[in-house]
Amino acid sequence: TEIAETRQPVRVIRGFKLDSAYAPAEGYRYDGLYVVERAWMAKGLTKGLLVCRYAFKRLPGQPPLPTRPAEGKESE
Repeated sequence: TEIAETRQPVRVIRGFKLDSAYAPAEGYRYDGLYVVERAWMAKGLTKGLLVCRYAFKRLPGQPPLPTRPAEGKESE
């Protein structure tokens, strides 16, 4: 949890594989600066494996995040 304790900003890159309206349609996109609010260990998909999980908070004063339309809706 050292990174959560220092409150140093981290740069976030978001990928197209994420199931989110904030994910780019293709490729990867720089999504700005965040601070780590919390870090913890969680069970991974493989038995006995642990993964690091993080809760991020976006720093203020950045342009809004682009979103893509929800599935099934046409964009105007």
